[in-house]
Amino acid sequence: MARKQQPSTNQFLNSLKILANKLEKKEYSKVTSIMFRLYMGDKCGYKETFDPQVMSDIQAIWQFGREKKVKSKAKLYKLTVLKGGKDADKSL
Repeated sequence: MARKQQPSTNQFLNSLKILANKLEKKEYSKVTSIMFRLYMGDKCGYKETFDPQVMSDIQAIWQFGREKKVKSKAKLYKLTVLKGGKDADKSL
């Protein structure tokens, strides 16, 4: 019988799992490539030392940059045209 896998305790791997479940393949590749560049030492336009602007940008994008999700879908109704009524004189 196969052993049950224990949940990963690595926060990085858990983050990747969340991203994989939430993003499309193209978006996932973009985010993971940036994560790899950061891991390799790329500063992505921020200062070499501690830069509080990083956390400010992260929070601002969460608050203002997210796409709005549609809460409810429109209901479509199929209508039929009945002969008679006000337009009885006019031909269709």
